[in-house]
Amino acid sequence: MPAVDLSGVKQITPAAAPEVQEVAGITSVSLVGVTKDTPQPPPPGKPLSGIEQAGLDLAKIAFGIIFTFIVFLIIFFFVKELDATGALKGLSSSKDEKLIATIIAEKKAYRDFVLETSKTILLNLLLPILTAILGYIFGSSKEVRS
Repeated sequence: MPAVDLSGVKQITPAAAPEVQEVAGITSVSLVGVTKDTPQPPPPGKPLSGIEQAGLDLAKIAFGIIFTFIVFLIIFFFVKELDATGALKGLSSSKDEKLIATIIAEKKAYRDFVLETSKTILLNLLLPILTAILGYIFGSSKEVRS
């Protein structure tokens, strides 16, 4: 390893460095001139007015409805068997192949219908309602923002 010569480097002392004094084995620190950087808790907010509280309650209800809808869909897709290929594999005669293909197509169409309907309800109904409620809550605050 190459040696580094630090003899020409000046030692810098901070302007507000604490003074340390030893008194009979006890060390005390003087913090005179040191700025206090302790974060202060934010001031308590004003209580919500009746209309603002109603908007907040509506937003909670909308979140609850959306969450319940999504949980219902997840449970529905895990519980309901939308693909009948496992049950139809036992039918292997040539007459049943047309029936099997028809049933599989019908199940696929049903699954696609449920997915499209769910997307329509969630994206075109529930999320705009939630957006309107949240926009009202945040837009109706009386604080002056600079």
